[in-house]
Amino acid sequence: MPDSAKSELRNRYAATVMRIQSACHRANRDPGDVTLIAVSKTFPVDIVQDLHALGHRDFGENKVQEMLQKKAHLDDLGGYEDIRWHLIGHLQRNKVRHVLGATHLFHGLDSERLAREINKRAAVTGDPVDCLMQVNISTEDSKYGVPLADVDSHVELLHSFEYIRLLGYMGMARPSEDEQSVVDEFNVLRELAENHRDIIPEAIISMGMSQDFELAISAGATHVRVGSAIFGSRTYS
Repeated sequence: MPDSAKSELRNRYAATVMRIQSACHRANRDPGDVTLIAVSKTFPVDIVQDLHALGHRDFGENKVQEMLQKKAHLDDLGGYEDIRWHLIGHLQRNKVRHVLGATHLFHGLDSERLAREINKRAAVTGDPVDCLMQVNISTEDSKYGVPLADVDSHVELLHSFEYIRLLGYMGMARPSEDEQSVVDEFNVLRELAENHRDIIPEAIISMGMSQDFELAISAGATHVRVGSAIFGSRTYS
């Protein structure tokens, strides 16, 4: 990676961290309570190496194959064992076996069928899988996630699986220039977490992306998933 590109990455990363700190200050929150997940999807593995060199450890990927390829490359190099890989995209049931043991946290548990497959596969290894339940807080038909009306039953169901550790919730707000409507949707996820505190006392609340992570922090996000604000614009093939 050219020195100029490394400098731009360093500046964007520092600016993002500062924005998180400022958002926490405005919300009277401790910046240490918010985890920044750098979403490296579609970007080459060397940019992960460069951000790792700046001290960052949490990285998010949407696609199983891309995450596994990057992880394998870095594992071969050595020195990157402390990276925490977050799978934040939709996971097909036929790919569950590939991600066991490779992810720090799976953010997209969105159905009973997927949960049963994860539990079945994890039972073979004996290692529970840390998961977040994805909730369709925007109520858009095009979005994955457990419908709001089914959240209560799903929390109890997912919590009952022996090899799934349900640690919290993930959601995506509808893109909008109306900041209050975005905050309202984020508040729905926080309120869900509060309503099920007896089951998950200190729930992870994963919400907020490059365009709205500051609003998510104001609503109580514990994890924000930021890509383009750190890495720059993506080019999709």
